[in-house]
Amino acid sequence: EYCAARLGENESFVAKDRNIKLYDGNEKTSYEDGEVVLTSHRLLWGRNGEIARGGNALSLRLKYVQSFDEEEASSMLFGRKKRIILRLGPVLSDKSPGPMDYSVASFVKISGKNGVDPGFAQALYETVSAKIWAVTEGESSSKGTTSATEPAKRVLRT
Repeated sequence: EYCAARLGENESFVAKDRNIKLYDGNEKTSYEDGEVVLTSHRLLWGRNGEIARGGNALSLRLKYVQSFDEEEASSMLFGRKKRIILRLGPVLSDKSPGPMDYSVASFVKISGKNGVDPGFAQALYETVSAKIWAVTEGESSSKGTTSATEPAKRVLRT
């Protein structure tokens, strides 16, 4: 989904990594050399500096992540590096527009020039396992609103 790089209500910054490339399944995309920010509710990817300025970003709501895995890639030039594989559940009807309307892949990969930082990977696993978004979405629903559709209120400074 496309979004403004701002934190929503009850959403907090968790971790960030730089020089990150995104894959749609096994297919390379044009989304490379950016930064990825993990929040309590989403993964955001943007060109370097865009997220800190509150600019445009790609967003993946963590509620779509059903499982994750790691793979090790190697090449003669870059050596061995780790990629994170996020296996995704079906898209819900409230999904906002994004770079693709449909993908045959049921997973995305996150990779970096030197692999994904182990601290970022650990934070991602812990955040997805904690499912904080489920608690805060439940609170918002009981107030008659949903945090996924509310306008973002706070600039994300990284």
